[in-house]
Amino acid sequence: MNLLPSPAAVQPSPASPAVADFPGAPAGSSGAGLLSPINSAEESALNHCERRIHEGLGRFRDVGLALASIRDNRLYRATDPTFEIYCRERWNWSRQRAHQMIECAEVAASLPGDCQPLVDNERQARELAKVEPEKRAEVLAKAAQAGPVTAKAIQQAAKAVKPEPVEAVREDSETRAYRVSLKIKALTDAVKETLASLNPTHAEMVQAACAFRKLANDLDKAAQLLADETEDSQ
Repeated sequence: MNLLPSPAAVQPSPASPAVADFPGAPAGSSGAGLLSPINSAEESALNHCERRIHEGLGRFRDVGLALASIRDNRLYRATDPTFEIYCRERWNWSRQRAHQMIECAEVAASLPGDCQPLVDNERQARELAKVEPEKRAEVLAKAAQAGPVTAKAIQQAAKAVKPEPVEAVREDSETRAYRVSLKIKALTDAVKETLASLNPTHAEMVQAACAFRKLANDLDKAAQLLADETEDSQ
């Protein structure tokens, strides 16, 4: 199934590294949603990644890994404020579609070497992505025993492989605080990227700021209630 567009010709860049060399360039500025220049190493990495996408239209793994490198290193930032806009303008893909390809490529790339040849199309990888990482090799082996390793065969094999029971592990307060802080940062970055992609007017930005101030006040009140309840229970 060919869901890929016909992108514009990719400009040549200096000698390309191997596919395994992704991400290939230093990470860029951390500011989400802003245009900023990229250095020569990043430009070379971007050219390389875009060539891999253009040349690998039938190879989902090459395309997904190249997209992951562009996203993770923000190599799009010289021309587009967000990864979502880059994917739409450069390749005519939605952000969801791009992330789906990235996930499938990373699933295939993470398999043991002897399992990787069994997964040669995106439909297989999508089914395998639903399986717990530590069970994927077992599922592939079971699917191969039954015949051709199709997406349907992987789906059926996954049903036959029962996940091992997971023991509940108590999370200490420091670990929980760190995990929650990562989620909050991810949420904050997502909000910034969404606002940037909307290209809001000044009035709309003011409206958004008021909404977030109200949210901050609500969070302060909720935090105070939790603190009071904790104090009462001690």
